[in-house]
Amino acid sequence: MAIAFDSGEGTEPITVTSPYTQSTHTAGGSNRILFVHLITSVATTGVSVTYDSVSMSLLTATQSGTAYKGYVYYLIAPNTTAGATTSVTFSGQLIDYAAASYTGASQSANVIQDATGHVQKGTASAASYTSQIDSSQATSQDNSWQLGIVWIEATSVSVGSGTTQRVNPGGAFLSLFTDNNAAITPAGTNSLNWTPSVSQRGSWISWTVAPAVAAGPANLKTFNGLAKASVKTINGLAIASVKTVNGLA
Repeated sequence: MAIAFDSGEGTEPITVTSPYTQSTHTAGGSNRILFVHLITSVATTGVSVTYDSVSMSLLTATQSGTAYKGYVYYLIAPNTTAGATTSVTFSGQLIDYAAASYTGASQSANVIQDATGHVQKGTASAASYTSQIDSSQATSQDNSWQLGIVWIEATSVSVGSGTTQRVNPGGAFLSLFTDNNAAITPAGTNSLNWTPSVSQRGSWISWTVAPAVAAGPANLKTFNGLAKASVKTINGLAIASVKTVNGLA
């Protein structure tokens, strides 16, 4: 099944009131995955996120200079409840909030194949990002998508080749939620590209999402006496790669 963007939302609350809640994002479709991106002050602690009262998992976090932190949380198979509430608990200051959901994603624990492409740039007194930011990322599974967020302090950012902007929370502190909007095939290296308008501190996080894979021929019930769910390979091929068995699709 192919991955596709579902929907997204974003805002710049700049608030110290916890919990912060949003109830305007509803995930839809099949094989869903939801991501929430936050920016907080560097001194903020105790950050946690729930969607429709279900806890979300922290993917990774990074820091820009000495003033801000960025987080990405995710939830596999989020509920499709209309008006479901996303709740962010924290102690400190929440600056930016963005949410984006996708369909066609693997529903297994290893849906996020690569999440090591995060970089921080900038110090309290020096600006580091002066030109295009290239988030080169290796993909582990065929037909994966690359997703990424970028935030630059107090300046605008434009997206480059092979990069689609999904959410821009707006406000003075610029952050974008983006993806490559295409299956990466064969698996290999891909890049998202962002360009700040002026030199400034910032950071980015990039990761890849694996697609849902059909579990073998739809009409095959058993093979050699085993239920299809228990069959891992047929003639040396992973069952997900087998299209027909004895003429059955």
